[in-house]
Amino acid sequence: MIIFVFTSSDKRISWNEHTLCKPKPERIAQMSTWNPTVKVRKNAIAFLYSDQVQKLVPKISLLDIQFQDNLSADIVIFHTDYPVKAHMQAIASVTKRQVIFYNVDDAFTSFPKGFDPYLEEPNWMKRGKWNYQHMCRFWFKLIMDIPLVLEYKYVMRLDEDSKIIGAWDDIFDLMGKKNAVYFGNVEEADSENGLPGLMKLKTFTINYTELPTDS
Repeated sequence: MIIFVFTSSDKRISWNEHTLCKPKPERIAQMSTWNPTVKVRKNAIAFLYSDQVQKLVPKISLLDIQFQDNLSADIVIFHTDYPVKAHMQAIASVTKRQVIFYNVDDAFTSFPKGFDPYLEEPNWMKRGKWNYQHMCRFWFKLIMDIPLVLEYKYVMRLDEDSKIIGAWDDIFDLMGKKNAVYFGNVEEADSENGLPGLMKLKTFTINYTELPTDS
C-alpha cells in the first residue's frame, strides 16, 4: 500500500504549449461532479483508476467511517475512460463527500518531449509496456499540471489496492498544524536497493523546493 499527501504550491503557473494538462474549453466535459457542495474544499483524497470505477465502492464506503476529517475532503477519481452514469452513481451513493470524476487519458498516455516509446525499453513492466511508468509520471509530475488539483492545499493519494483500515485521525489537520508538505507510509518504504534512482528523486525534489518562486 502506498499513501502520500502533498500540498500544492503557491507559485503562479504560466500555461504554455508544452503543458500537457493546460486548461482547454473542452475539459469541462471531462469532469463530472457528484454530491456537489457550495463549501470550499481545501483537501482531497485521490485515486487513479483505469478499470470500471464502481469497483472502488468498497474502499470509498470506508472513508466516511474510518477517516475522521468530518467529511471535509473531496474524493477525486482520475480515470482514463468515461464511466457510465450507473457506475458513478454507485460511488456517490456510498459517501456524503463531494465526488469528482476527472478524465486524464490525454495526459496519462503521453511521453516527455523527445522520448521515443518505440525505441526505448522500460526497466520494469506491468499491465503493458509503459503503464507503470505512466502511473509514476502522473503522480510525480502530471498531477501538478491539473487546474483542479491546484485548488487544494493537500491531496492524499490512495492506490487502487489500498484502503483505510481502522480509525484514522485527520491527517490533513495534523499536516496543517505542522506546516508539513509531505506524509508517507512507513510500513512499507522503498529503498535505493529495491528501487534504483530513488535517492536521485529525493535530491531533485529538495533542489526544486529551493528554487526561487519566480523560476
